[in-house]
Amino acid sequence: MALIDFIHKLDKENQLVIINEFINPELEITEIVDRISKSDNYNKALLFNNNGTIFPILINAFGNDKRILLALNSSSWDELINRIGNFFNLLTRNYSLFKKIAEFYKAYKYTRHHIKRKKGKCQEIIYKNPNLNLLPILKCWPFDGGKFITLPIVHTLNPQTKQVNAGVYRLQVLNENTLIIHWHIHKDGAHNYTYYKEQKIKIPVAIVLGGNPIYTYCATAPLPSQISEYFLASFLLNKQINFVKCLTQEIYVPDDADIVIEGYIDPNEKLHLEGPFGDHTGFYSLPDYYPIMHVTAITHRKNAIYPAIIVGIPPQEDYYFIKATEAIFKPIIKLLLPEIIDIKMPFYGVAHNLLLVQIKDNYPAHSNKIAHFIWGNGQLMFTKVIIVTDINIKNEKELFSNILLQTNIEKRIFISYGPSDVLEHASEENLKGGKLLIDATKLSNNIQNIPDEYQLKKFFENMYEYYALNNKAYVINVDALSFDVNSFIKAIENIKIVNPEVIIFIKDKNLKSKDYRIIIWHFLSNFDPVSDCIVLPNENKKFIILNGIPKFKRKKTPNPVIMNEETIELINKKWHKIFPNIPIIPSPSKEFKNIFYGNNYFVD
Repeated sequence: MALIDFIHKLDKENQLVIINEFINPELEITEIVDRISKSDNYNKALLFNNNGTIFPILINAFGNDKRILLALNSSSWDELINRIGNFFNLLTRNYSLFKKIAEFYKAYKYTRHHIKRKKGKCQEIIYKNPNLNLLPILKCWPFDGGKFITLPIVHTLNPQTKQVNAGVYRLQVLNENTLIIHWHIHKDGAHNYTYYKEQKIKIPVAIVLGGNPIYTYCATAPLPSQISEYFLASFLLNKQINFVKCLTQEIYVPDDADIVIEGYIDPNEKLHLEGPFGDHTGFYSLPDYYPIMHVTAITHRKNAIYPAIIVGIPPQEDYYFIKATEAIFKPIIKLLLPEIIDIKMPFYGVAHNLLLVQIKDNYPAHSNKIAHFIWGNGQLMFTKVIIVTDINIKNEKELFSNILLQTNIEKRIFISYGPSDVLEHASEENLKGGKLLIDATKLSNNIQNIPDEYQLKKFFENMYEYYALNNKAYVINVDALSFDVNSFIKAIENIKIVNPEVIIFIKDKNLKSKDYRIIIWHFLSNFDPVSDCIVLPNENKKFIILNGIPKFKRKKTPNPVIMNEETIELINKKWHKIFPNIPIIPSPSKEFKNIFYGNNYFVD
C-alpha cells in the first residue's frame, strides 16, 4: 500500500479533509493541525494541496484509533494484540514441530527482502543537484530554530553487521543541501554514528518520506538493535518488502517510498548547533550539537506526497504511535513477565513520564520486581513514574483517587535513579534523573472518617491558593518564579496535623486548566523524584511534599510550546475559507499562554 493508497482509504472512511486554500507551511499548518487534532468532533487527517510547492502535505494521518489501525493493517486493537500474541505462543509453547517450523520459515521470510535491480518507483524523478527548498518543510512553532522535517525515516547502516537501522529523527534544514540530524545518545542511529567515527569514514544516510505508512510506525517502535524495523513491517504486512539501491549512496530503501533524500555524514566534521524545537513533551527541547548530513541527491515518485507531523502539548498525533507500541509489545512483555495483566501509557505521560501496570500480585515487593524489569529494559529505562496495581487500570482517575485515600503512602513509595531521556528538563543533571515507583497493590477499601486538617487549611488560606483532593491530600498553587521550597518547608514543619500522613502537591498557579490530565502532564514534566519528593517528619506524623513546578533556579528550563497571537488571529480569519462547514475551533495555545515565561525559549 503506497501512501496515495492510504490517502484513498482515509477518504473512503471519511477520515480525510482536503484543503485547497493556500496555507503557509511556516506556523499556519501547525496552528490548524493543533486545533483539529485536539478536537473531539472534527479530528481527521488533513491534506494540504496548496502550500507553495508541488508536493501535497499529509498530516494528522495517524491521529486517532481508526487511522493508526488502518496504517497497521489491523481491524482492531484486540486483533493486533492477538496476532502478535499467537505468533509468540506458537513459537514458545508445546505445539507440533511442523507448526513451529512453518512459523520459523515465515519469520525467516520476513527478514529476506526483495532487492530490485532497476530504478525503483521512488526514483521516477531524480535531482542530482539537490535543493531542499523543493519540499514543503514546516516551521512548526514560533521559537523553533528553523524549518524541520518532522516525519523522516532515517536509514543508516550498522558498520559491523551491515543491517539497516530505520529511525524517526527530526531533521533541521541548515541550507538548501544540508541537514542536521537530531538523534539522541541512546538511539541506534547515534550508536552507528559512533562506530563510523571511530573508523573515520563517511556515513551513508538515506531519508525516506512516505511509502507504506506502516514503515513510519515501525521506525518509531522501540525494537532491540538486533531486530530490523522492516522485519516488524513485513510481519504486520504479512509479505516481503521490495527495496532499491540509492543512486549516490551504498544503502537501500523501500521501493514504494514517496521521497528519498540521499546523503552522507562526515564524522570528522564538527557538530552543529540544532534547535530549539517544540517537542513531544509539550516543551521546547533546548539547542544542542548534532551531526550534519550533506545531501547528494533527492528522488521521488511521480505525484509524491510529503508526510509530516506536529508535536507539542498533548494529546497530539504521536500519542497513537504510543498506543500502537502498547498493543504490539504487550504480548512480548507478558511472555517475559506472565504476571502482567495490562499496561497503559496515558497521553499526558508523553511516553516516558508515566506508566501504569496491572499485575497479579503474588508476593511481597512484587511491584518492585516489575519496576526494576521496566527500568532495565530498552527505552523503558526512561520511565519516570511507574504505578503498579492489582486493580483494573482502564479508569486511571479512579485509581489515582484510591491511592490518595490510603493511610500508608510513604511505605508505597520507592525512589530510584537512572538514565533519563535527553528531553528531560526537571532533573538536576542532564541524562540522569530520579525514578518513582508507587506500589498500588492491595489497596484498602475501608477508609473512613478521615479527619479534617483545620490548621493546615488555615495556613494555606493565609499563604496560597489551594484546593483539597480529600482531607489528607492538597494542591497548592504557587508562583513558579518566586516560590522557594526550603522556605515552605520551614513554614510548614510546625503546623500540627491530625492524620498520619498529609500529601501536598505544589503546582504552578498560572496553569488554569480544568482537565486533571493536563495538570498531571505539566506536573510530571517538571518533577524529579529524587529532588522533588520530600518526606517531612512532624511529631511522628509526616508531610509528603511533591513539587511539580518549573525549576528555574535548578537549570535552564524550557517554555511550553504555544502558538503566537499573530498566527492564531490569521487562522481565525481564514477559518471559514478552509473549513466552510466547521465552526471555529479555539486555539489550544490560548489555554497555556499564562505558563509561557518571557519571549525566549528558556528562562535562566
